[in-house]
Amino acid sequence: MSSLPSLQRILVKISWEVIAWSKHVFNYENVDKLAQSLVWLADKWVEVAVVCGAWNIWRWRDTIDAWIDRVKSDHLWMMATVMNAVLLNERAIQHWKKWVVFSPSWVHIPPITKQYNALTARDRLAKKELVFCAWGTWNPFSTTDSGAVLRALELQCDLVLKATKVDGIYSADPLKDTTAVKYDTITYEKALEKNIKVMDQSALWMAKEEEIPIFVCHIDAIWKVIDWFNHWTLVLPAKSQ
Repeated sequence: MSSLPSLQRILVKISWEVIAWSKHVFNYENVDKLAQSLVWLADKWVEVAVVCGAWNIWRWRDTIDAWIDRVKSDHLWMMATVMNAVLLNERAIQHWKKWVVFSPSWVHIPPITKQYNALTARDRLAKKELVFCAWGTWNPFSTTDSGAVLRALELQCDLVLKATKVDGIYSADPLKDTTAVKYDTITYEKALEKNIKVMDQSALWMAKEEEIPIFVCHIDAIWKVIDWFNHWTLVLPAKSQ
Protein backbone atom coordinates (compact mmCIF):
# COMPACT_ATOMS: atom_id res chain seq x y z
CA MET A 1 0.00 0.00 0.00
CA SER A 2 1.32 3.45 -0.92
CA SER A 3 1.61 6.11 1.76
CA LEU A 4 0.92 9.81 1.67
CA PRO A 5 3.72 11.99 0.33
CA SER A 6 5.46 14.53 2.52
CA LEU A 7 3.03 17.40 2.79
CA GLN A 8 3.53 21.12 3.31
CA ARG A 9 0.60 22.57 1.39
CA ILE A 10 -2.71 20.97 0.40
CA LEU A 11 -5.87 21.99 -1.39
CA VAL A 12 -9.16 20.83 0.13
CA LYS A 13 -12.05 20.40 -2.30
CA ILE A 14 -15.33 20.67 -0.40
CA SER A 15 -18.25 18.93 -2.05
CA TRP A 16 -21.67 20.48 -1.67
CA GLU A 17 -22.86 17.64 0.61
CA VAL A 18 -20.77 18.99 3.49
CA ILE A 19 -22.77 22.20 3.75
CA ALA A 20 -26.12 21.32 2.19
CA TRP A 21 -29.24 20.53 4.15
CA SER A 22 -32.45 19.05 2.79
CA LYS A 23 -34.58 21.95 4.02
CA HIS A 24 -32.07 24.78 3.79
CA VAL A 25 -29.24 25.92 1.55
CA PHE A 26 -26.75 25.66 4.41
CA ASN A 27 -26.41 23.24 7.30
CA TYR A 28 -24.88 25.65 9.80
CA GLU A 29 -23.78 22.92 12.20
CA ASN A 30 -21.82 21.24 9.42
CA VAL A 31 -20.37 24.60 8.31
CA ASP A 32 -19.15 25.17 11.86
CA LYS A 33 -17.54 21.72 12.13
CA LEU A 34 -15.85 22.13 8.77
CA ALA A 35 -14.54 25.60 9.61
CA GLN A 36 -13.07 24.29 12.87
CA SER A 37 -11.35 21.44 11.05
CA LEU A 38 -9.90 23.72 8.37
CA VAL A 39 -8.57 26.05 11.07
CA TRP A 40 -7.05 23.07 12.90
CA LEU A 41 -5.33 21.88 9.72
CA ALA A 42 -3.90 25.32 8.96
CA ASP A 43 -2.80 25.93 12.57
CA LYS A 44 -1.34 22.54 13.40
CA TRP A 45 -0.40 20.71 10.24
CA VAL A 46 -0.23 22.15 6.72
CA GLU A 47 -0.88 25.24 4.62
CA VAL A 48 -4.48 24.99 3.40
CA ALA A 49 -6.21 26.27 0.27
CA VAL A 50 -9.92 25.55 -0.21
CA VAL A 51 -12.21 25.21 -3.23
CA CYS A 52 -15.96 24.88 -2.61
CA GLY A 53 -18.62 23.33 -4.77
CA ALA A 54 -22.02 25.05 -4.95
CA TRP A 55 -24.65 22.50 -5.85
CA ASN A 56 -26.43 23.30 -2.59
CA ILE A 57 -27.33 26.65 -4.17
CA TRP A 58 -27.40 26.15 -7.95
CA ARG A 59 -26.36 23.75 -10.69
CA TRP A 60 -27.27 23.50 -14.35
CA ARG A 61 -28.22 19.82 -14.10
CA ASP A 62 -31.14 20.74 -11.83
CA THR A 63 -32.38 23.39 -14.27
CA ILE A 64 -31.76 21.54 -17.54
CA ASP A 65 -35.44 21.73 -18.52
CA ALA A 66 -35.70 25.42 -17.72
CA TRP A 67 -35.32 28.33 -20.14
CA ILE A 68 -31.95 29.51 -18.85
CA ASP A 69 -28.94 29.37 -21.16
CA ARG A 70 -26.23 26.89 -20.09
CA VAL A 71 -23.46 29.51 -20.05
CA LYS A 72 -25.50 31.87 -17.88
CA SER A 73 -26.55 29.00 -15.65
CA ASP A 74 -22.94 27.98 -15.10
CA HIS A 75 -22.05 31.56 -14.20
CA LEU A 76 -24.83 31.57 -11.59
CA TRP A 77 -23.29 28.40 -10.18
CA MET A 78 -19.82 29.97 -10.12
CA MET A 79 -21.27 32.99 -8.31
CA ALA A 80 -22.71 30.58 -5.75
CA THR A 81 -19.22 29.24 -4.99
CA VAL A 82 -18.38 32.73 -3.69
CA MET A 83 -21.33 32.54 -1.29
CA ASN A 84 -20.12 29.19 0.07
CA ALA A 85 -16.53 30.38 0.37
CA VAL A 86 -17.51 33.58 2.19
CA LEU A 87 -19.77 31.67 4.57
CA LEU A 88 -16.99 29.20 5.43
CA ASN A 89 -14.33 31.83 5.88
CA GLU A 90 -16.66 33.97 8.01
CA ARG A 91 -16.97 31.05 10.41
CA ALA A 92 -13.22 30.51 10.23
CA ILE A 93 -12.70 34.11 11.35
CA GLN A 94 -14.79 33.39 14.41
CA HIS A 95 -12.48 30.47 15.14
CA TRP A 96 -9.55 32.92 15.17
CA LYS A 97 -7.89 32.19 11.86
CA LYS A 98 -6.70 34.66 9.24
CA TRP A 99 -8.30 34.08 5.87
CA VAL A 100 -8.71 35.46 2.37
CA VAL A 101 -11.26 34.74 -0.38
CA PHE A 102 -9.98 35.12 -3.93
CA SER A 103 -12.08 35.57 -7.05
CA PRO A 104 -11.10 36.50 -10.62
CA SER A 105 -10.47 40.17 -11.37
CA TRP A 106 -13.59 40.55 -13.48
CA VAL A 107 -15.83 39.50 -10.57
CA HIS A 108 -13.77 41.11 -7.83
CA ILE A 109 -16.08 42.04 -4.91
CA PRO A 110 -13.96 44.42 -2.78
CA PRO A 111 -15.83 44.07 0.54
CA ILE A 112 -15.54 40.27 0.60
CA THR A 113 -13.02 39.02 -1.99
CA LYS A 114 -9.52 39.80 -3.19
CA GLN A 115 -8.38 39.70 -6.81
CA TYR A 116 -6.84 36.30 -7.46
CA ASN A 117 -3.16 36.09 -8.25
CA ALA A 118 -1.33 32.79 -7.78
CA LEU A 119 1.83 34.43 -6.42
CA THR A 120 -0.13 36.52 -3.93
CA ALA A 121 -2.13 33.48 -2.87
CA ARG A 122 1.07 31.48 -2.31
CA ASP A 123 2.38 34.27 -0.07
CA ARG A 124 -0.80 34.23 2.00
CA LEU A 125 -0.56 30.45 2.35
CA ALA A 126 3.07 30.73 3.47
CA LYS A 127 1.84 33.05 6.22
CA LYS A 128 -0.47 30.23 7.42
CA GLU A 129 -3.62 31.97 6.30
CA LEU A 130 -6.59 30.00 5.00
CA VAL A 131 -6.98 30.71 1.29
CA PHE A 132 -10.40 30.22 -0.33
CA CYS A 133 -10.46 30.13 -4.14
CA ALA A 134 -13.94 30.81 -5.52
CA TRP A 135 -15.45 30.73 -9.02
CA GLY A 136 -14.21 27.30 -10.15
CA THR A 137 -12.04 27.46 -13.28
CA TRP A 138 -13.77 30.76 -14.19
CA ASN A 139 -15.24 29.05 -17.25
CA PRO A 140 -18.62 27.41 -18.01
CA PHE A 141 -18.81 23.74 -19.01
CA SER A 142 -16.29 22.79 -16.32
CA THR A 143 -16.51 21.76 -12.68
CA THR A 144 -15.11 22.76 -9.32
CA ASP A 145 -13.19 19.46 -9.42
CA SER A 146 -11.25 20.84 -12.38
CA GLY A 147 -11.02 24.16 -10.58
CA ALA A 148 -9.57 22.44 -7.52
CA VAL A 149 -6.85 20.64 -9.47
CA LEU A 150 -6.03 23.79 -11.45
CA ARG A 151 -5.72 25.95 -8.32
CA ALA A 152 -3.70 23.22 -6.56
CA LEU A 153 -1.19 23.24 -9.41
CA GLU A 154 -1.01 27.04 -9.53
CA LEU A 155 -0.50 27.23 -5.76
CA GLN A 156 2.12 24.44 -5.78
CA CYS A 157 0.15 22.18 -3.48
CA ASP A 158 1.45 18.71 -2.66
CA LEU A 159 -1.96 17.03 -2.72
CA VAL A 160 -5.66 17.55 -3.47
CA LEU A 161 -7.95 16.34 -0.70
CA LYS A 162 -11.51 15.74 -1.86
CA ALA A 163 -14.17 15.31 0.82
CA THR A 164 -17.23 13.32 -0.29
CA LYS A 165 -20.20 11.49 1.18
CA VAL A 166 -18.41 8.10 1.07
CA ASP A 167 -15.14 6.96 2.66
CA GLY A 168 -13.03 6.70 -0.48
CA ILE A 169 -13.31 5.36 -4.03
CA TYR A 170 -15.41 2.29 -4.84
CA SER A 171 -15.99 0.20 -7.96
CA ALA A 172 -19.60 1.46 -7.86
CA ASP A 173 -21.67 3.76 -5.69
CA PRO A 174 -21.61 2.00 -2.28
CA LEU A 175 -24.78 3.83 -1.25
CA LYS A 176 -26.61 2.06 -4.08
CA ASP A 177 -24.60 -1.15 -4.61
CA THR A 178 -23.73 -3.25 -1.56
CA THR A 179 -21.29 -5.33 -3.63
CA ALA A 180 -19.12 -2.30 -4.45
CA VAL A 181 -15.42 -2.83 -3.70
CA LYS A 182 -13.36 -0.11 -2.04
CA TYR A 183 -9.91 0.80 -3.33
CA ASP A 184 -7.19 1.78 -0.85
CA THR A 185 -5.12 3.09 -3.76
CA ILE A 186 -5.85 3.41 -7.46
CA THR A 187 -3.92 4.85 -10.39
CA TYR A 188 -5.14 7.74 -12.49
CA GLU A 189 -5.05 5.40 -15.46
CA LYS A 190 -7.37 2.85 -13.84
CA ALA A 191 -9.73 5.54 -12.51
CA LEU A 192 -10.00 6.99 -16.02
CA GLU A 193 -10.33 3.57 -17.68
CA LYS A 194 -13.10 2.48 -15.32
CA ASN A 195 -14.76 5.92 -15.50
CA ILE A 196 -14.88 6.04 -11.71
CA LYS A 197 -16.84 9.08 -10.61
CA VAL A 198 -14.42 10.38 -8.01
CA MET A 199 -13.73 13.51 -10.04
CA ASP A 200 -14.68 14.52 -13.54
CA GLN A 201 -12.49 13.20 -16.34
CA SER A 202 -10.90 16.58 -17.08
CA ALA A 203 -9.78 16.96 -13.47
CA LEU A 204 -8.31 13.44 -13.42
CA TRP A 205 -6.47 14.00 -16.70
CA MET A 206 -4.98 17.23 -15.41
CA ALA A 207 -3.89 15.57 -12.16
CA LYS A 208 -2.44 12.64 -14.12
CA GLU A 209 -0.44 14.88 -16.44
CA GLU A 210 1.04 16.87 -13.55
CA GLU A 211 1.26 13.86 -11.19
CA ILE A 212 -0.40 15.50 -8.21
CA PRO A 213 -1.91 12.93 -5.80
CA ILE A 214 -5.62 13.03 -4.96
CA PHE A 215 -6.73 11.94 -1.50
CA VAL A 216 -10.43 10.99 -1.35
CA CYS A 217 -12.05 10.77 2.07
CA HIS A 218 -15.38 10.89 3.84
CA ILE A 219 -16.54 14.32 4.91
CA ASP A 220 -16.40 13.16 8.53
CA ALA A 221 -12.71 12.43 8.10
CA ILE A 222 -12.05 16.17 7.80
CA TRP A 223 -13.85 16.73 11.07
CA LYS A 224 -11.89 13.84 12.66
CA VAL A 225 -8.52 14.41 11.08
CA ILE A 226 -6.59 11.94 13.24
CA ASP A 227 -8.78 9.16 11.85
CA TRP A 228 -8.13 9.90 8.17
CA PHE A 229 -6.54 6.55 7.43
CA ASN A 230 -9.81 4.75 8.09
CA HIS A 231 -11.60 6.94 5.55
CA TRP A 232 -9.51 7.29 2.43
CA THR A 233 -8.42 6.32 -1.05
CA LEU A 234 -5.24 7.70 -2.59
CA VAL A 235 -5.09 8.28 -6.37
CA LEU A 236 -1.50 8.09 -7.63
CA PRO A 237 0.53 7.81 -10.84
CA ALA A 238 1.12 4.22 -11.95
CA LYS A 239 4.84 4.45 -11.14
CA SER A 240 4.06 5.25 -7.47
CA GLN A 241 2.25 1.96 -6.85
